[in-house]
Amino acid sequence: MHAEDNTGAQAALEMADYYIHSSRDQVALQFDKRNHELITTVKQDIGNIYRQVLFIIAFSKDLDPNAKLETLSLYNKACESLTSSYVLLRQAAYVESIALLRLSVECVCVGMHIGMDQEAFASFRASSFGMFPAKRSISFAKKHIAIIGAIWAALSKIAVHPNWHMYGAHHNSKTGYSVEMGKRETCEHQDKATLLLISTIAGLIMRAIEISMLESVNGDSQLLRIPGTDKIRNAFANALINDRFNALQVLVQEEKAEAI
Repeated sequence: MHAEDNTGAQAALEMADYYIHSSRDQVALQFDKRNHELITTVKQDIGNIYRQVLFIIAFSKDLDPNAKLETLSLYNKACESLTSSYVLLRQAAYVESIALLRLSVECVCVGMHIGMDQEAFASFRASSFGMFPAKRSISFAKKHIAIIGAIWAALSKIAVHPNWHMYGAHHNSKTGYSVEMGKRETCEHQDKATLLLISTIAGLIMRAIEISMLESVNGDSQLLRIPGTDKIRNAFANALINDRFNALQVLVQEEKAEAI
């Protein structure tokens, strides 16, 4: 290898280290300081999902390879996608964060569908990569959680398919258009909106678990237990969804008012 090749390789490594680590690490630290209180709420909401999944694993008596096991796996993947979305949001990777939120919602919908419909479960187990008709699961899930379809559609529109608003060249009123490498443009409104969206989707996951994996106690929809056990807890997902989504709507309206 020639000397200039070594120099080029080293320069490439240094550039990659900056773009992959340094620039994002600095932004993440600033994000944490800027959003400390809301971050605590989001972490609690995500943590409640992990607690519930572990609760079901610990006490359920029928988690052999069947629909319930597959459903739980999908809810776990939904939570993992939510967690990864949060990590990317800290780095001001807004597009990538939102794309993972859409994947999380889709996992929730498929999980509900196969957990409550034997035909869907059979189709899921027989499907290969990318062959299960997830849109059918969206339609199924929104019969039980009305808001879930609108959230999935909005996320699809915003970030999943390349569009000028989210993917196009950066525009500055003074300097014009540019492609900015390494610089992580931050937006306080976007931080808060995405954090509230993460918490809303955490509520959707919890509500899906309540509907498809737990049962009411003596007809009381606010008291839930794992079937076949005496392990009881209160239902709270609907209240969480309403609280976080209402806060998100207020934030969006405030942003629109400021833009006028």
